[in-house]
Amino acid sequence: TQSTWGQTLMNNNLNVDSAIDDLVASPRNPNKYAENFFTATENSNVKRVVNLEEETSMKCAETNESLNVGETEAKMHFEKQPEKPPMTVDIGRPKVDEKTKAMLDNECKKCALSVVVIGHVDAGKSTLIGQLLYKVGHVTKKELNKFEQESRKEGKGSFAFAWVMDENSRERTKGVTMEIAERYFETDMCFVTIVDAPGHKDFIPSMITGVNEADAAILVVDASPNAFESGFNAKDISAGQTSEHTVLARSLGVTKLIVAINKIDLCVQPEVRFNEIKQSLLPFLTKKAGYKPSDITFLPASGFYGYNIKEAYTEWCWFKGPSLLEAIDTLPSSKQDPTQQALYVAILDVIKSSSNNVTLSCLVKSGFVKNNDKLLLQPANIPTVIKNLKPLDREAVSTCGSGGASVVVSGSHVNCILNVENSAIVLGSFLSFADSPMLVSNTFHAKLATFNSQQILLRGSDAEMHYLTIQEPVILKKILGLLDKSGEIVKKNPKHIPKNSSALVVISLQRNICLQLFSVNKQLGRFMLRLNGDSVAAGVIEKV
Repeated sequence: TQSTWGQTLMNNNLNVDSAIDDLVASPRNPNKYAENFFTATENSNVKRVVNLEEETSMKCAETNESLNVGETEAKMHFEKQPEKPPMTVDIGRPKVDEKTKAMLDNECKKCALSVVVIGHVDAGKSTLIGQLLYKVGHVTKKELNKFEQESRKEGKGSFAFAWVMDENSRERTKGVTMEIAERYFETDMCFVTIVDAPGHKDFIPSMITGVNEADAAILVVDASPNAFESGFNAKDISAGQTSEHTVLARSLGVTKLIVAINKIDLCVQPEVRFNEIKQSLLPFLTKKAGYKPSDITFLPASGFYGYNIKEAYTEWCWFKGPSLLEAIDTLPSSKQDPTQQALYVAILDVIKSSSNNVTLSCLVKSGFVKNNDKLLLQPANIPTVIKNLKPLDREAVSTCGSGGASVVVSGSHVNCILNVENSAIVLGSFLSFADSPMLVSNTFHAKLATFNSQQILLRGSDAEMHYLTIQEPVILKKILGLLDKSGEIVKKNPKHIPKNSSALVVISLQRNICLQLFSVNKQLGRFMLRLNGDSVAAGVIEKV
């Protein structure tokens, strides 16, 4: 029998935000975690892992928690436990001295902001971003002339601005973005990393990777006749990428949204069309996708002509809101003090390597990192030292060598040099301090909220997990129970999870990867499941 909550979700279609919030608010959050810590011997630079299996087993016995499967395990796992204080994380760094504090104060004068551009295919996303980068001076007139000449030779003269972002020859030939692309620029309020995500349904995995790097999103909507309707379906999110992208972005933790209604210059009555699209989208975004009305900004734009990109377009006197650039400047919000956060640095790519050093492209997910910090590389569990930091999204705040910076904070995209071998770096590697590491495992417990998809998750299903910047094949090893809105078990050990429902599950992977609990870090505790080319569920990591 389907849960009451699942039936409610089916009747009201899908509100992913409330579904995830309800899952997290469940009083049944497990509080036992595998404990690993690293100790360094006085005469060795090698750190060894001490796995406290016996202590963990004793703690599990005390709280009647078990990782075994079956009726006994289900009964013990779901018994109500006494309330426990929230877990605190030791950030594992030396005390912040006055010099470091001064560097951080200087670094935090402007925040680092990552914005992903999403929307249906052919909505004009790449052209809009190219125009924005040209308006802010990131692309010169000489460069633009080159793009115009090259695009005309290919018979795609109108794609000049899009080629600012679409550098791949296949993308230029087909006129479709296939991979994420990043560019950087500075505003009055922040250092911006803008990520262009593909709009075609076949490239949803790349879009998810882009969203996982973002703090906010720009949803580009095509206002030309019938184009908006072809990309948006409020009842079926898989029917168009306008609706699917917004649901996926919100499920992965993106809460702030700019809706750029593009190509409004092609409409006979631009004001009427703008209001029509806004009235169609707003109920879906707030009631079904889960965005707060105060976190959504609607604005008209013309990516081709550059109207309302950097400055307000005077001909559109009916619109009193911000330009696209002004709206981006309203996105930054007060972030947590980096000195109060554990350090987690996601390694995105290997740029070059030598026998003893490797240069990496990284994203600081939380905390701050300095040159010469001694960190732990996971999942290899190798101690290493930061030799050089080069921010990609700003000028160096304080130089350290040639083109380097002494300190960078959460949200920053950086290139860094480590004294490790290239073979130690694998997809999904992280840097952290040794006493507040990522959790490394090939199995974890999670809470899932399924979408209104035609694909059904069965016990033993093979699926694809999208976690941060990696895609991993997984098996839905166990479905421990279906949950109602309050987190109560309504059915134990079901064979499948109905659509628009929630469940507590155990997921296994083919290899050990770096994971983190949602209760420790919300950004690092979310993931997405896809099955047979469809997005089927969003989840949060409960126990590793």
